[in-house]
Amino acid sequence: MKPSGGRALSLGLGISLAGWLAPLDAVPCEPPPSGLRASVPADGAVFPGNGIVLLDGLELSLDGIQATVDGQKASLLPVHLPHLQGFAALEATIQPQPAAGQAVVLAGTFCAPGVTCPVAAIHFAAAAADVVAPPPPTSVQVDAYDYADFESSGGDCLSSADLSYWVHVRGAAPAAGEAPVIYDVAALRPPDLAEVVASRIVLSQGAETTVRFDVSASALGGAPIASALCFRVTTLDAAGNLTLALVDACAPCHVRVDPPGSSNAPPGEPDWVEADRLAGGACTPRGGGGGGGGGGGGVGGAGGSGGAAATGGGGVAPERVEATAASGDEGCSCASPGDRPGARRGLGFAAIALAAWVSRRRRARAPARP
Repeated sequence: MKPSGGRALSLGLGISLAGWLAPLDAVPCEPPPSGLRASVPADGAVFPGNGIVLLDGLELSLDGIQATVDGQKASLLPVHLPHLQGFAALEATIQPQPAAGQAVVLAGTFCAPGVTCPVAAIHFAAAAADVVAPPPPTSVQVDAYDYADFESSGGDCLSSADLSYWVHVRGAAPAAGEAPVIYDVAALRPPDLAEVVASRIVLSQGAETTVRFDVSASALGGAPIASALCFRVTTLDAAGNLTLALVDACAPCHVRVDPPGSSNAPPGEPDWVEADRLAGGACTPRGGGGGGGGGGGGVGGAGGSGGAAATGGGGVAPERVEATAASGDEGCSCASPGDRPGARRGLGFAAIALAAWVSRRRRARAPARP
């Protein structure tokens, strides 16, 4: 299979919502220069004192960064969280931990010794430590499109693809100073959901974050596009707080299948119409109150109901919550059941250069094609 990103490069891909929604042009690309290209927090942000600084670029090194807190020298200590593996080139905390209101500056080349990189600086204000896990998404919707096959030339920064899934993760924005929210989205093989076919880690983009998976036909294992994969969303934040509820979505809302053929590039997400709505899928009106049993459609029982989403707390096993379709006859709302904690979601991350995304996209995606 060939998803749109694997677990590498998500600072670049995490902001590429507009790029994913537009058609992908198969044009030559050049390798980017060494140096810092993206950071969480962004320059000028307010960020929890216990937050994990995430840096993306080429040939980066903590040795090339000088950290100060209110003008006093501080240290950057590398961290390695399992759910952030491959999300950024560097992940580190600031020690001593900044207190709320203190000014933090990270400056330097951000590169390893001997590597020529431009000098850069990140300024941010520390907020109070964030120790509360973010709530799970309020809804997760899957749409699928089997288009005319695209075969990469090998030098166009794209990967060959036969079809694509779009996973729409919806949530609310965090309060000022809270840690940005991160989604770990995994494509799983039904019915037991034990095999991870592909996964991507992305920074939440606002009220809706769209995560695209490009797939080869062989990856479906002979199953129909509507039932070949399920998608699981794990939610965490840039302070390392992990939400215990896992939201699963199996039955797509929309499915479109074009006649066989070839294309110059993978297309963007279609403007879905009523004819694309999958009969018996996640957006099929089911009637009755929200919660109770039933509701077929889709491998993995996307019409069933689950318990309330649990968040926070250590020593508790993750809870699997199946995304279900809300009753009603308009729109698609595949909501995780149960009451949700207060509104909170990651900060937008829209200022990363497009070159960072394009230049590393092929490298991140290529290993997943069988």
